[in-house]
Amino acid sequence: MSLRLRRISEAQCAVTLSTGAQVDPREGTVLHVPGGHLSLEPQRQNESLRMAVQPRNFMRSGSTRIRRIFASDLKHVISDLVDVFTDTVNGGSQLGFLPPITRDEARDYWISLFPELATGSRLVFVAFNGDRVVGSGQLALSQRTNSPHRAEVQRLFVARGFRGQGVGKLLMYALHDTAREHGRSLISLSTRRGEPAEEFYKRLGYVEAGVIPGWTIGPAGERYDHVTLYQELGRFQHSGW
Repeated sequence: MSLRLRRISEAQCAVTLSTGAQVDPREGTVLHVPGGHLSLEPQRQNESLRMAVQPRNFMRSGSTRIRRIFASDLKHVISDLVDVFTDTVNGGSQLGFLPPITRDEARDYWISLFPELATGSRLVFVAFNGDRVVGSGQLALSQRTNSPHRAEVQRLFVARGFRGQGVGKLLMYALHDTAREHGRSLISLSTRRGEPAEEFYKRLGYVEAGVIPGWTIGPAGERYDHVTLYQELGRFQHSGW
């Protein structure tokens, strides 16, 4: 699978795989919050992703794209994110939750990210196949004064029907490139020991820092070890901007 690097413009940059995947790092505006409460408009059928993903934002050489989601975008994609997130957690990838979870619980989680999205301390990327959400990943930028060089990859997931097609790798490339743009060179993450995700990250160059026994529990109370991984990013950007 070959990676093709192209620069589109000052504001629009793309990562193109053989599937045509791209990253669009455009800026957004903040949602209106009446009375201090987040207002998320319900989606209309077949409209949400067309609203959020305008054709002018991407070079359409294929059906799969990766896009950064800003606070102003959340209301357009939240329903689709909830669907994939709920299926992923209930399908065995806990992502910090104890399955089974409901759509309401998943929706509350995505709404809870709004303040960090608005301030830019958390960056969210979403993978689209056509108009369908097929994955997502997050980058939490350290806000500590003694670690402005650090960031953490969190809650990377791909819809079950799209795994093994390079979507996760492209999400990681987008997260790495954005980390560099924000001056973050040391990237860490945590994942369950012995799961396919551990080998996935190690193939991308992540190094094991250590294992915490029994870090999380499952539905029956079983305990799972977690491994902490890290990577020092070089200056090269996969997306070429």
